[in-house]
Amino acid sequence: MNPESTWEMGVTQFSDLTQEEFAATYLNLRKQDLPEAESLYEDSTFVPNGTVDWSSSSGVSTKVKNQGSCGSCWAFSTISAVEAYFAVVKGQKNLDLSEQQIVDCSKSGNQGCNGGWPYVALAWVAKNGVTTTSAYPYTARDGTCKTSTGAYKIGGAQKVAANQASLQSAIT
Repeated sequence: MNPESTWEMGVTQFSDLTQEEFAATYLNLRKQDLPEAESLYEDSTFVPNGTVDWSSSSGVSTKVKNQGSCGSCWAFSTISAVEAYFAVVKGQKNLDLSEQQIVDCSKSGNQGCNGGWPYVALAWVAKNGVTTTSAYPYTARDGTCKTSTGAYKIGGAQKVAANQASLQSAIT
């Protein structure tokens, strides 16, 4: 171990894999064409001052999750955003919502373990709601949609221009 490192290495589920085995199993995202989406906040001039540590100030503290060999990063990022929304805006902390429901049910432009788009999944959650992981457990495989509704619904989502002013304005 490098004595100047700020991290520590240990045995994990990846330790005995070669680089080739790791790549074949976990780096399997298939690139798709990005569907069109309307952008919001493009010409924002309001920029809030200061910084916010979302993990300590708002209770966003969901444990680290593992997507396994399923190309479902899009579902995990969607669920993380929804869990953060409920923690920050609604005060419902430590929710563990179902990535598998998104993988199985959000199909309009998304392809389960073969990739997808978070903003398409967010629109699905806005329309249908999402349930908890305990009610719809993660399997790391494509499956048939078991329930297309859930108690945790958002009002909607908007695409934000990729610049600091627009991002800061959107989170304000």
